[in-house]
Amino acid sequence: MANGSCNLASVNLFAFVEKPFTEEAYFDMNRFHQVVRKMVWGLDDLLTMLGERHALPEQVQHTKDWREIGLGVMGLADLALGMRLAYGSDEFIQLLDNIMFAMVNQAFMASADKAIKDGVFPKYDYEKISKSAFFNEALSQGTRDYIKLHGLRNSRVLSIAPTGSISNLLG
Repeated sequence: MANGSCNLASVNLFAFVEKPFTEEAYFDMNRFHQVVRKMVWGLDDLLTMLGERHALPEQVQHTKDWREIGLGVMGLADLALGMRLAYGSDEFIQLLDNIMFAMVNQAFMASADKAIKDGVFPKYDYEKISKSAFFNEALSQGTRDYIKLHGLRNSRVLSIAPTGSISNLLG
């Protein structure tokens, strides 16, 4: 969106592989849930801390109105290696499907929790949001019900960008 804030972060999926490269390797979903929720809160808090510190007044207003954040992932290849799965295999795709379903629901629940504490974003419109294909197909019924009850703090929550260069920078 024009004048939007580029407030992004990536979760390194490999960091949640316990006993990597062994037959006992597993993905620590509980810790992943906790980190996703904390990162959503942290990204939202960063928007507040930045406040008026944008180059243009239009950016300041847009950030206040929409409170866009973008939590993503990186480390898919390392995840596959650590779990001893072939990249792109049916098993790996199923694991990613489970991880991303958890991420999407935990992130949106965290944004709803943040809305309870700090209020919904000013342009929040449940009727529009609830009609989107993403809302109805990606989120569980429990998450949708929770959002209906509490709203959302952020108009955008996830941004899954290609992160090969970020991973390379971080080693």
